[in-house]
Amino acid sequence: MKKDVIVRALLALAAGLVLTVFLAQGRTLGFIVRTAMYFSVLFVGYKFGIGVGAAAGTGCGIIETLLQGDISVMGMLCLTGVLSGLFRSLGKAGSTLGFLAGASAAGILYLPEQADQGIAEFFIAAAVFLLIPRALCR
Repeated sequence: MKKDVIVRALLALAAGLVLTVFLAQGRTLGFIVRTAMYFSVLFVGYKFGIGVGAAAGTGCGIIETLLQGDISVMGMLCLTGVLSGLFRSLGKAGSTLGFLAGASAAGILYLPEQADQGIAEFFIAAAVFLLIPRALCR
């Protein structure tokens, strides 16, 4: 029981810290929603594997494509879901590195004009994922 309280307190602290950083930088709600989508792709890919990670990336990518009108975003998120699931045997750090490598490579190749704006969202999602206790990920 005591361990659950500590885990919940750490998650609430991490969420508060992330929200404070977002609001201090003058970010909008869209920034927070995109970061949550990227986090969910990374988390689902790590927890359930390649196939489910690809499906989560595609689902989030469809939403982002409808908002931006650029279909390459969907491919990028699908790729990040695949890579996070592919490297899950290396632990959270390996899955996170695969996720960030896929996001960086696809962002540079397909969305160079938006790469500098969106990469912060990927790194924040990865940092939040690394802060989550391992017990919640397995």
